[in-house]
Amino acid sequence: MATAIAYQLDILGGLQFESLVQELLLAELGLGVELWGGTADHGRDAYCESELNFPNRRVTNGGPFVFQCKFIAGANSAGARFDGDLLAAIRKEAELIKGRISKKKWVSPQHYGFFCNAPISAGKRTKIKGLLRNVLPESTLTIHGATAVCALLDANITVARAFPQLLGLRDLTELLRTVVRNASIQRSESIIREAESLTRVFVPTSSYKEAWQVLAKHNFVVFEGPPEMGKTVLALMIAAVQLTERWEAIDCDRPADFFENYSPSKKQLFLADDAFGTTEYETERGNEWGRHLHKILPMLNSKHWLIWTSRMHILKKALQEMNLQVHASRFPKPAEVIVNASKISWQERALILYRHARVAGLEELAKAIVRKNVANVINNDHFTPERIRRFVNEEIPILAKSANSNIPDWTMSELVEKAIENPTERMKKSYSKLEPRHKWLLAALLDCERKPDGVQLEASYRRFFNPQKPIEEEVQLLEEAFLQKTVDAEKMVIDWIHPSYRDLVIQELQTDEDMALQFLEKCSISGIKLATSVAGGASGEKRLPLMSSKKNWETLRRRLKSLIADSGDEIVSWQVLGMLRNAVKSATASSEEYSQLCSILAECCGVIKDTLDKLGKSIYPFVLGVIYESTMLLNPPPPMPVLYPSLNDVEGRFNYEITRAKEGHFLESDPVADWASVLPIVAKCDQRLLIKSGFPEKHQLQVEELCSLIGGELREHRSYSDNDDLGSDIGRLRELAAALNDLRGLIPKCDTALEQIQVKIESRCQHLAEKQAENDSPIEVSHISQQRQTLDLDRLFSDL
Repeated sequence: MATAIAYQLDILGGLQFESLVQELLLAELGLGVELWGGTADHGRDAYCESELNFPNRRVTNGGPFVFQCKFIAGANSAGARFDGDLLAAIRKEAELIKGRISKKKWVSPQHYGFFCNAPISAGKRTKIKGLLRNVLPESTLTIHGATAVCALLDANITVARAFPQLLGLRDLTELLRTVVRNASIQRSESIIREAESLTRVFVPTSSYKEAWQVLAKHNFVVFEGPPEMGKTVLALMIAAVQLTERWEAIDCDRPADFFENYSPSKKQLFLADDAFGTTEYETERGNEWGRHLHKILPMLNSKHWLIWTSRMHILKKALQEMNLQVHASRFPKPAEVIVNASKISWQERALILYRHARVAGLEELAKAIVRKNVANVINNDHFTPERIRRFVNEEIPILAKSANSNIPDWTMSELVEKAIENPTERMKKSYSKLEPRHKWLLAALLDCERKPDGVQLEASYRRFFNPQKPIEEEVQLLEEAFLQKTVDAEKMVIDWIHPSYRDLVIQELQTDEDMALQFLEKCSISGIKLATSVAGGASGEKRLPLMSSKKNWETLRRRLKSLIADSGDEIVSWQVLGMLRNAVKSATASSEEYSQLCSILAECCGVIKDTLDKLGKSIYPFVLGVIYESTMLLNPPPPMPVLYPSLNDVEGRFNYEITRAKEGHFLESDPVADWASVLPIVAKCDQRLLIKSGFPEKHQLQVEELCSLIGGELREHRSYSDNDDLGSDIGRLRELAAALNDLRGLIPKCDTALEQIQVKIESRCQHLAEKQAENDSPIEVSHISQQRQTLDLDRLFSDL
């Protein structure tokens, strides 16, 4: 009977199990082990002529050593009976060994090591040794089954990283609950649920291996590449591996998620995934990451990693948002942290096809089609991991039915190529057959934040359509065709099968004018983000996907004004202005689009002023900044909201912080940054308020006192409890430097002092960053053997 084991060895197949054992031997025994394979190995999967510390690590024995692997299909599945297959394989191998020795292709080894994916009990081990003893009477025999292989994986994490598809049998969700703080369990669980569904088909490509090396050096990696190349999958699999190493994995939509979940005492991986497809992109999301990178980067170290999936132009926009004068020296060059996910060799393509075909549970005729067309598939210019997933799961079963009609092989090859090259046609046909209620359910998902739960999706759905069935039933009808869901004890989480399905629904919404108008009339802020998004596409060329007519523009205008007025929430105002500002800045000045956007922006600024003035309270400084920047895009600039409450608030918090600093405390950056951002806005928009409070004399004294306090800090020696404490202080100092930069030009007499303190801060930050790098223990980078033989495609696909 099968025994539960920690790693999913069954999923590998014969060839990859052999590769796994070879890597384990290399890690355990060193480079003296020669890795063989293919028809020329004469049954020696690994070999060593000289001495090795095997089978006991503490005892050195003389060679030669021969190592062989046997893979028994299904040996780890529940209720599996494999004894007969295992012993039959041993008998066959014993006969082959006997023949090799008699023909002098083998010299009887001093030590013979046998590795198998099947659990081997004491009784089976005795039987196996008895069969092998007949042909190797003088050799020391060592038999390793599944349990021993798993133990070797536990002892060699670098090898486990190279085979993350093995993680499928671990109860990662239970593991998660034992290591993750309650506040972040939901985020980590969503990562694990996705990762678990991918382990069975994942292939560790060269991009995956390169990413580990980048993370080891910079603690930050950016996966870049065209759609459908698996950027998100690569990130998720790295997260899954780290979770098994007792790390937290936190899904971050925005920088706030990073800061809210960051814990200096824990090992954490943060995943910022841009898996929104190509039709649209929320530019503000990239800009927001850029504005906070200078604070995030010092917080990254060997225990805190950031993985970001993006397109190249999005990363460039993010970098442009950084204050290059103050922060660029800390940021590695883009080429150092970018990994191109589209680099997939033909061997890796073959393994991707094999993994999907092996897991799909294909009938024999379908397997035969795969085996006959391996070369056609892996050499196709349109090959992507996502297209192969669809091809194996959706197209191959259809082609198998056609094969019953005796279609010639050359015709079948053409059909295979067509299926890979035109996957969108099948998706469009599936969409066209949907009932209106299901089309609206998909549109409702466009109007949600990423990965909504059932309650959130239903609320969005009801804005557009009056459902007659529970949302769970409606989602179930679209599962596997468009949607995927995961369910835990608390809720159902819904997502697209792949971002390309989101793209398709957006494109279909674009072509249906009535549906697009209804969407714009009733959508939330999330839907507005879609309608006003720019920088979509692989190179940022796609923009404003739903704005195809004057009716659409007028509908958008009404909806935005309604959302601002009804919410009474300055964060909604900030979101609306951020979207419109980005769209205006990216539009051609003389275009109709530019005219429409400016008109809508002006009206929204008026509604925002009226709404915020009625509230009569202080406005968040970052919101005030966006309002100011938005008004300055218009000619003439519309009036700003009343600024006195905001000025009074930041003045009070700044003065309190100055008082604390005089008492010996280190300056907190937030009150200083808020004061420094609001003061210039008031000076430009209503300088009378500053004059009433003593401008410029009073504020010159404040700036000079601020510079003096920071200078005094920099002259002090400060000790740090650990690298996390040190990294936090680097972020605080850089935030203070950015605040000083905001003040330059406000009082010209202070500019020289401000610049000098900025230079001193950056010098201190560079020194601290070097100290942090010295203290930081780099992770062990996974080594992958370079002794690989050319992949034998026939052998690989023989055990589908």
